[in-house]
Amino acid sequence: MSSLQAAQAVRTVHIHKNGDKFQDPKKFVVNQRQCPDMDTFLDEVTKKMGPTSRGPLRRIHTPNTGHQVPHLQDLQPGQHYVAAGNERFEKMK
Repeated sequence: MSSLQAAQAVRTVHIHKNGDKFQDPKKFVVNQRQCPDMDTFLDEVTKKMGPTSRGPLRRIHTPNTGHQVPHLQDLQPGQHYVAAGNERFEKMK
């Protein structure tokens, strides 16, 4: 992997917990060497933010439209996202 590819593989995103309007987002550095896939990243998010009442965080959504982000590579640097478990997604206002 070239240094340019390595630099692109590391990015920072802000994650909100689904339904928690009062908690500030947590900042995560997405490094594909440490988190090679979405499941590994979601495990890290659950460890840092805590599980929901229905279990671990299993999905990442865009905050306004609620579109699910299926792949780690789809996370955009500096953007905000919402992590949800098995519960229904709640749009941020």
